[in-house]
Amino acid sequence: MHQIRCFNPEILIARAKLVVLALVAAVSCLVPCSAQSGSDSSDIIREVHIGFGDVIKIGHWVPIKILMDKARVPFNARLELATVDADAVPVVFRSVVRPNDQGWVVGHVCLGRMSAGLTVQLVDPQGKIVASRALAGLDKSSTV
Repeated sequence: MHQIRCFNPEILIARAKLVVLALVAAVSCLVPCSAQSGSDSSDIIREVHIGFGDVIKIGHWVPIKILMDKARVPFNARLELATVDADAVPVVFRSVVRPNDQGWVVGHVCLGRMSAGLTVQLVDPQGKIVASRALAGLDKSSTV
């Protein structure tokens, strides 16, 4: 004898909605971040790349690579990355600048919101801003 299974369509629809919602939530957390644009007050900061292949996940630590003109970086300068956290509270991540032979500085940053911009600043030991680059907020239409 063959057994006939009866499926409750309401349960199947509810499960399908949960699966779709979970997929949409997972995909919406990945955001491509093209960080080449922005205002540049100095050509010391040449390029900025955020994330893995320029893709980030909001609220998580991601790598940031900054190409600088190594010859013009002051000795004992520090890097300041200013943004906002998930509660829209301004935060600044600071680190000592040690460019490699090609001029790349690698660090980590955590962006708290899609609308969060990022300001990259090079500050000399006396506290003077030597170079600055402001990156606009992330574009929601560029979600992967």
